[in-house]
Amino acid sequence: MELERWKEEKERAKMEKRRLAWKKPTRGKLEAPLPKPVVAEGTAGDEDVDEDERENASDEDEEE
Repeated sequence: MELERWKEEKERAKMEKRRLAWKKPTRGKLEAPLPKPVVAEGTAGDEDVDEDERENASDEDEEE
């Protein structure tokens, strides 16, 4: 609503060759972003597993 009134005033000011009486309205301050989740140590999954162990595990699954 306020932006529409501003646009109308802007057009009138152009036609009358004068400056705008007020600045363009803004949205205001944005909300702060949510904090990133903290991952506890040891709960991240298979990070400690070596590449060789992963390959061997997938080979065993295929044989069954």
